[in-house]
Amino acid sequence: MNKLLLLSAVAALAAGASAPAFAAAGDAVGSVGVTGSVAAKCTSASFSDTIVLNELAATNGTLDTSLPNNTGLTKSFKISCTSARPTVLVSATRLQNGTAGSSTGYTDVVDYTATAVATLADTSTSPTAYTTAAVLPGATSNHLTDRLANTATNLAVTLSAAHTTPATNILTAGSYSGTISITVQPTS
Repeated sequence: MNKLLLLSAVAALAAGASAPAFAAAGDAVGSVGVTGSVAAKCTSASFSDTIVLNELAATNGTLDTSLPNNTGLTKSFKISCTSARPTVLVSATRLQNGTAGSSTGYTDVVDYTATAVATLADTSTSPTAYTTAAVLPGATSNHLTDRLANTATNLAVTLSAAHTTPATNILTAGSYSGTISITVQPTS
């Protein structure tokens, strides 16, 4: 009998606990749910810049592979992703002189490696590298192992390993340009 009274008392307390404190007998009581969502996306306020290489040729006309007169071979960006473990894709076009063609022993193209280094939330880094060639390969893809770090910059794009084939070719005079393309895709 005592057990039955105790269970009845617990049930009455549980029923009373679920009703709002301000409800009185005879009041209509309801509730309104609140929901929201966040779409998987990656954004950046500014995700465009230029790496200026200046003079590409050494004194003998071949590519100056050390690029000693150049600074700023890395550009950094802030990418915000709402999803965990985004994917970074990198591709690039060769540095090419706007003049058409070159003679034997000369070249109007420079190949290089473009690398996007992501800083992750766990403070590790994850590079995605792409090297240009006469026949451009498909984009390099890297599925990150963590979220991007929520820091002032979390993606650094670097140009390195500039080269001509063969290395003894003399560069033709003119303006050279290429493009490094980076895509950061959210996971769904």
